[in-house]
Amino acid sequence: MTAQAALWGIHMGAHVGSAPIDEGYIAIGWPELGDLSKLPPGRDGLKVAIAEKIPNTKAGAVPVHAGVLERFTNEMTIGDFVIYPSKSDRLVNIGQVTGPYKYQESDPNGYPNYRAVKWIASLSRSDFTQSALNEIGSALTLFMVKNHRLEFLRKAGLATADEVAPGNEDNGE
Repeated sequence: MTAQAALWGIHMGAHVGSAPIDEGYIAIGWPELGDLSKLPPGRDGLKVAIAEKIPNTKAGAVPVHAGVLERFTNEMTIGDFVIYPSKSDRLVNIGQVTGPYKYQESDPNGYPNYRAVKWIASLSRSDFTQSALNEIGSALTLFMVKNHRLEFLRKAGLATADEVAPGNEDNGE
């Protein structure tokens, strides 16, 4: 299962505290756009919606935001894994996506776009190589973890060393 499941990294603000872990979810913002499932499909539709509903967005940021939104709503699938490096307690939380995209208009943290997650492990940053930590330090809200995927999955008990295919070894450990 781990061989096919993607591993996503997500950043949420420190203001969410432990809510994502306590309540079993990940979430992203862009509340101005409303329910993303009601927008025209694909990145082009998202670009138009961003330009119309958030007109102060810099032109270069529009396709970046559209990519994040498309990945969160349509590319992330149930069964994929997710890493959430929490800013509030500095733990690296690893879980598995258990639900489809869902819009929560009343989210108090300004992150109305949700996915249900079953959290599997909360680990110290010191459990990982610096190179792995650098990879999940991405400036993007949502990104694919590629280079140290197996390092993170192994530490969470989701992969074993024998799952490393020749030519696909992690840089870590």
